[in-house]
Amino acid sequence: MITFKINDVPYENVVEASFNESMIDFTNEASFKIVLDGTESSPFILDDTVVVFMDNVFVMTGYIYDVNLSYDSGSHSLTYIVRDKTADFSDSDIDDIGDLGGSLSLTAIIKEVVKHLGTDIEVVNNFSDLKNFNLDNDDIKPSFAQNAFDYVEGLARKRQVLLTTNALGQISIIRNSGTLMRGKIQNSITNIDQNNILSCDFSQRNSEVYNKYIIRSQLGSASSKSPFGSGASNKEMVDQSGLFTNANVRVGRQQCLIAEESSTSDVNQERAEWQNNFADTESGNYSVSLQGHSIDGEVFKSNHLIHVIDDFARIDGNMLIKSVSATYDNNNGSITTLELVDKKAFLVLTEVENEEAEEDKDNIFEGL
Repeated sequence: MITFKINDVPYENVVEASFNESMIDFTNEASFKIVLDGTESSPFILDDTVVVFMDNVFVMTGYIYDVNLSYDSGSHSLTYIVRDKTADFSDSDIDDIGDLGGSLSLTAIIKEVVKHLGTDIEVVNNFSDLKNFNLDNDDIKPSFAQNAFDYVEGLARKRQVLLTTNALGQISIIRNSGTLMRGKIQNSITNIDQNNILSCDFSQRNSEVYNKYIIRSQLGSASSKSPFGSGASNKEMVDQSGLFTNANVRVGRQQCLIAEESSTSDVNQERAEWQNNFADTESGNYSVSLQGHSIDGEVFKSNHLIHVIDDFARIDGNMLIKSVSATYDNNNGSITTLELVDKKAFLVLTEVENEEAEEDKDNIFEGL
């Protein structure tokens, strides 16, 4: 069940509720609907603080961002949309950050943007191996009126990580956690007593993946502070490129992209590897709906692995939960929809490891 504390007080008169969080969507969001008898006004207003729980587990803290009211002679209903405070970050644009320079980590750059916007959002990073950025290269600095999230997310792609939000409203730098949940999702033809999948959507497509990913640098400045050094020719700058080959995709499918900023071949190589990994996760869709918000005592959470047995889709193996969409209402009770991808999605893989991962995936996705 989805429950709420509003302005530090538990509120129980909710007839419908939802909660959504994802590895690839930056801001978490919730909603709740109440029905009044027409003798009271809205009990809550914009910017009221909200804490969200699923099965009594804390999953989100945020603010009321939208209030929607509708009524007739019979009833008055209000729906409140709740977003965490990273929504302010993703909605905002960057003015001139004049003192942003030197060699800075991704974490430090995000903190500088947070400081520039005047918010108090914390940044959580569990990776010590991410290369610093040279902010003395003007092509790395944000431009005037650039969206704050678009800027830092572009840098995150260059370091093969994702930016998301945790329950505390902190910006989290993540990859695939590899953490396995205890429970199992199942729709078996023979062992029907343990089935818990209510419905499923499954599709696979080749239109999203390529045999070759080629990333070339933007034409940047040839100053001494650029990543190419002073005196670099236009040809030297454009020739900075990265190539990743996915041997499991037919030869002849090729994607060419211009990097977000001027960058060296080493950086573009990492970007090409990440592009392959990200595209691979988008090449198929497997989502299931289940009764309840927990399994074996654990609340469903994105960036966790879970064992899936689906005889109809011919799937048997661990998969990664990419997103969680939970709902509650008086008619259907608690329902959770999970979007799942290959268990090695959002990991940094070499070409050899990628081939091994594709072979492993073939053993899980036998095909329809």
